Amino acid sequence: SLGNLLYTASSGEVGLLAVKDLQACIDSGTEITPTILYGGSSSSSSSSSLSGPAGIATDSFFLYIANSGGSSATGSVLKAPEILPSEAEAISNGTINSTVTLGLQSIASNTDANVAVALNLCLARDNIFYTGDTTSLFAVKLGGGSIAEVVTGLKQPRGCAFDEEGTLYVADETANSIFSLPASFATLQTFNKTAPVFSVPGPSGLAVFATRSTSFRSGASDCFSPLSLIFALAIVCFHQLF
Repeated sequence: SLGNLLYTASSGEVGLLAVKDLQACIDSGTEITPTILYGGSSSSSSSSSLSGPAGIATDSFFLYIANSGGSSATGSVLKAPEILPSEAEAISNGTINSTVTLGLQSIASNTDANVAVALNLCLARDNIFYTGDTTSLFAVKLGGGSIAEVVTGLKQPRGCAFDEEGTLYVADETANSIFSLPASFATLQTFNKTAPVFSVPGPSGLAVFATRSTSFRSGASDCFSPLSLIFALAIVCFHQLF
């Protein structure tokens, strides 16, 4: 639901803090008890495929989880419905009529060709981009399918962010740079060149502060639009500098 806070934990859990509880905490200091959606004490039969959950993203319907301990068997990027355990149980026993597929599904599995585990990920329309323990940026369709090695030759890629205007930004911690590439393409492909747009010390996580507006890109092949450049100035890329 809108406003819920989702998180992953080193204990191997994916949890939810409901917006109503967050508001109660703000108003009266009431302690929040999180709801475990997957992993830990969750009753989900597929939680065994969850191994070292790291980055997490949502499109308000599904969760996308970087499974840092994943393999070709369990998956390196997982997808699961954003529903409470009680709702999942009601769907399972037929109390609620729904066609949603319950549990965790692998949409990307590391293979001999793509050995990276996923640590950081971000959504870009119908694509999900992720970085892991290699020097490449990978991508897969939200519905699953073949993994694409989108960018190679980075030094230590970390977080990524999409600006809704068609540009993806990737932090490269060792290169002390933030790179950009077009990301609103229908077919995943490899880019031989990415453009460094900012030089910052050790960037790790990224976020784009933006408001939706009508795009005025001059062409589909443009790496930037004027809006993208403005939004990029608000990227949050602070690392441990002290």
